[in-house]
Amino acid sequence: MKAKQTITPEQAAAGFDRGVTALDEIRAMQIAEGLRLESAKDHVSVREHDRLERKYGKEHPRTMAMAAKIELSRSHIQALVMEYATASTPRPDAG
Repeated sequence: MKAKQTITPEQAAAGFDRGVTALDEIRAMQIAEGLRLESAKDHVSVREHDRLERKYGKEHPRTMAMAAKIELSRSHIQALVMEYATASTPRPDAG
């Protein structure tokens, strides 16, 4: 039979801190990947907007809709940048 192993509160706290740090790193990586994808989508949208503007003009509903989509996408990207900064900032040492 295996003997019970006791864990001190300090060991438990250290394990918890390691787990939270690892989760923050994983979250930062996932947000970075989301930023990469959103930036690629934004680039495609800008190219499509330019194409629509050349074909239909600046005031055409399709051109204006694409401009609105780009604006929304950029505000989403800005929010992701802020989330990435939060997730990639090291946690302060409480000790």
